[in-house]
Amino acid sequence: MNIIKKEIKLKKLIEILILIIIFSLPFLFLKDISLKSKIEIKNIENSNLYTLPEENGEKILINYLNLAKEEVNINIYLFSNKNIIKKIKNLAKNNVKINIIIEKEPFGGGYLNYKTVSELSNIKNIEIKNIINIYSLNHAKYIIIDNKISIIMTSNLTGSGLNSSRDFIFATKNKEITKSLNTLFKNDFKVKYFWENNIPENLVISPINSRKILEILIKNAKNSLELYAENFNDERIINLLNKKSEENVKIKIILSEDISSNKYTIKKFHKNIETKLIKKPYQHSKVIIVDRKILYTGSVNFSMQSMDQNREVGIILKDKKFIKKIVNIFEKDWNNTLSIEIIFNNFISHIHSSFTPLSTFFNKNYKSKLRIFVWSETYKPSII
Repeated sequence: MNIIKKEIKLKKLIEILILIIIFSLPFLFLKDISLKSKIEIKNIENSNLYTLPEENGEKILINYLNLAKEEVNINIYLFSNKNIIKKIKNLAKNNVKINIIIEKEPFGGGYLNYKTVSELSNIKNIEIKNIINIYSLNHAKYIIIDNKISIIMTSNLTGSGLNSSRDFIFATKNKEITKSLNTLFKNDFKVKYFWENNIPENLVISPINSRKILEILIKNAKNSLELYAENFNDERIINLLNKKSEENVKIKIILSEDISSNKYTIKKFHKNIETKLIKKPYQHSKVIIVDRKILYTGSVNFSMQSMDQNREVGIILKDKKFIKKIVNIFEKDWNNTLSIEIIFNNFISHIHSSFTPLSTFFNKNYKSKLRIFVWSETYKPSII
């Protein structure tokens, strides 16, 4: 009898050990940057960074999509922009394979995605999937064109996201970034877990490495930190920022006034941390600028769910011209300096939401002409 009990206990012990090994395997092959105090950030050549709404996000993406010859992979949280949908249809008609991962149950935008999925799902060469039961939310925003061009965004593929919100779009032909991002997409599309052990350290992916990388960026700040955040409630990040403030690092944070919880979050910051709630343009971007030498931007919010449970994608950059561009925008937003581009785009967005027939007529007959007249430089955005 005692022998039988011992055998049962031994069997249970073996089962537990097997389970521990199985759940530990992914982490054994991950690059453990948590043991490192710094990350190796490479310069990413053949790239461009766009600021929205000053630059026309819709036009930028259509210009890139025009380059597609074989395949377009899109992972997106919200998708309703009519002109992007039209472009996707045309590409599919020309035998370009379109693969889309879209969030099934987004906060406040479920109908938009349902409508888009209904419109596209029965079209030849278009395949759409939801990745459910793996992540809390599929909140990533990126596009891969012919496995040659990667586009990483803070913006959704919506009218407001591409035309009136504060958002950023990064595009690159970097082979390493594109290959890794394409592998991520294909694994998610097949609903497989992604545990690649050689992710480029410029690439930020939740829930794999985003918390580790973003915390390292903050910890390594010597002089200043400037952040954009739509939603900010992660206690660890808040504590890190408070600690850096005590080390005399100058910190400024711009948050969305429309997110009610942000009003309570700012009370948790150290008195030396400067914060500002802005309403226009709608603050949707996610950015960290470290000592004006390193830049993070992407879909990751500074929340526990975003870093630890969602699928998210971002990028770390050190190109001086990109950092200068974002810093200039940050200072304008901090000083509430609304440019004519923002005023124009907010006006068009209001017309579109209030008077759809009038908006259609205006867009068809006058929008492009007025845009050329007011700021011709951004009407034809350069692509890499």
